[in-house]
Amino acid sequence: MKPVFRLIVMAMTALMTASCGGGKSAEDAKDNNIWFNVGGRNVVLSAICDSAKTAGHIALYPDRWNAVAAFLASSDLAAMAEGEYEILPDREAYAIVSAYEPKEPDSCRFEAHRRYIDLQYLISGEERMGIVPLGDAGTVLVPYVNDIEFYSPDSIASAEYAEANRDTVFVFFSYDVHRPSMRVSDKADSVKKIVVKIKY
Repeated sequence: MKPVFRLIVMAMTALMTASCGGGKSAEDAKDNNIWFNVGGRNVVLSAICDSAKTAGHIALYPDRWNAVAAFLASSDLAAMAEGEYEILPDREAYAIVSAYEPKEPDSCRFEAHRRYIDLQYLISGEERMGIVPLGDAGTVLVPYVNDIEFYSPDSIASAEYAEANRDTVFVFFSYDVHRPSMRVSDKADSVKKIVVKIKY
């Protein structure tokens, strides 16, 4: 079976087997078989992400996810220049490649989107990412504009965190207030990241 279509089948299997709360442990992520073929490597959905919701959206919009899967599987991400890449017309799905140095946690705000799902993958380097439900997000720091709003990190105590590297992919929905770009250690190594924006 081709990797692009296998992603859809595996995700649909996850939808049927996942609990209502989604995948919240490493074992859940493994059991639910939510993974993506990124440049020929199988990369698992992070345990802090909602595997059931991911599988459900894949089942509802297979054309979008097939296009995203084909793009991730066939692209030489390490060689891609920074910038924006069209995956589907009319901005149904597109990707942004960027390079930067992760920041101190105090400098990283929580963010949320309403029109697009974020699929985030580190092409190289490592950083920490956090996630908290929208209902627990606390104080809006910068109001919603251009499909992003920011929340004060000081107002959120219940967030879950995970390390992002080449072995994990993160999928954030509108109710997932997330905090990317945090430095893992004292090292200031730069990272290269791709963020795929998938329309709801």
